[in-house]
Amino acid sequence: MRTEKKLFEVSYFEMIKLTIFVILLVNGVTCLFTLLIGASFISVFNSTWLILIGYPLAHGVIQTVINRNGVLIIDEFEDAEVLQKQIEYIAGRISYKITEKNNSDIKFRRKTWFGRIQDMLFREDFKMIISDSTAEIYGKRNTLLRIEKRLKYSY
Repeated sequence: MRTEKKLFEVSYFEMIKLTIFVILLVNGVTCLFTLLIGASFISVFNSTWLILIGYPLAHGVIQTVINRNGVLIIDEFEDAEVLQKQIEYIAGRISYKITEKNNSDIKFRRKTWFGRIQDMLFREDFKMIISDSTAEIYGKRNTLLRIEKRLKYSY
């Protein structure tokens, strides 16, 4: 069995979406905290603006550049059904479940409700297209790395 991983271009839409989400999350928690202690948000913002704006910007850019979409191509395997069962087992072990299954196309989503929310926001789901000679798994880089490592150690 031979694996090859290819990463796609950086998604600027996803970068902006993640940056806005983290800005809202960090500033929302800070605003809630300032309401609880009775301070004004502006006074907190004046002293910590770098954390409230700089961190979300850096996080959005770095996370999107590292965890890009990609494809894991698997070829030179012996039996397509055995490989399919193995990937289904690995997906179950890393908290994914099958949502759609056709003859050669299988889509996986997270098991938990929090994971499904992550799927909606950050497209953490993945799909597998399998044929007699090759299998292609489309998903995020971190998910593809986990699948690739578990496949290598199981063979």
